[in-house]
Amino acid sequence: MPNHNELKDIVINGGGLILDVLNFPVSTLEEIAKEAAKSGAFIVCKNISKLTTTNMKEIAMKSKGHVIFQFP
Repeated sequence: MPNHNELKDIVINGGGLILDVLNFPVSTLEEIAKEAAKSGAFIVCKNISKLTTTNMKEIAMKSKGHVIFQFP
């Protein structure tokens, strides 16, 4: 599996990702979301049970609409 810098590079180059949030700290999700906003790529966050509503709002704000949270 690519590390978080490699994932950011994929998003920077316009590639979308489906991310299992159980594998990443919230700060990494926020970094990837910020890059998605810049490149126009989309990210989908699954297994979001560990995220608080505040976490989701912060990630969404950084992504500027380029994140989807998959609810069970």
